[in-house]
Amino acid sequence: SFEFEQDVRNYINKYISNNGPIYLSLLRPLNEWQIAKIFANYPKYFENFKSCNVGSKQDIWCENCAKCLYVYILLAAFLDKENLNKIFKTDMLDNISLKEIFDGLVYENINKPFECVGTKDEVNLCLNMIIRRHYEDNKTLPALLKGYKLLNDDAYNILLDKISNSWNKENNVIYEQEELIRRCLER
Repeated sequence: SFEFEQDVRNYINKYISNNGPIYLSLLRPLNEWQIAKIFANYPKYFENFKSCNVGSKQDIWCENCAKCLYVYILLAAFLDKENLNKIFKTDMLDNISLKEIFDGLVYENINKPFECVGTKDEVNLCLNMIIRRHYEDNKTLPALLKGYKLLNDDAYNILLDKISNSWNKENNVIYEQEELIRRCLER
């Protein structure tokens, strides 16, 4: 949290050195969607990162939990199927046993999974991007996307603008770092 970041910075300045290391998170200003957008430009890391809590001890994606499904949806919005398969070994959107988790990630009237996942707006934006990018014909939709209501173009563009231009002002990023981060988002 930002409060923790501030506490560490104060501790360093008080007890270590006021000219010492600068503690900050370059990701703090960004939302999960923006982080995924940037990450999608670095394929050399696709096979090496994991974010699954269930499979963490085995260094795998379990491909059956909310965190796996969420990350899959985020990345599927930006990656082609070949690169997505380098990370996940299955099309998680075609796994009907994940329907309850999917519904919790997507729909406002259903509780979001407890796992550390982003907002329902981010998930819905990603799902709209996935359908527009990979399933334009709407005939070959995977199991979890069948029956999903696509946003109209106006609603999609409003959501895209809101999420892509989000910037959390509670951060310790300096101007030069902010400029670098914003350039990464433009790719």
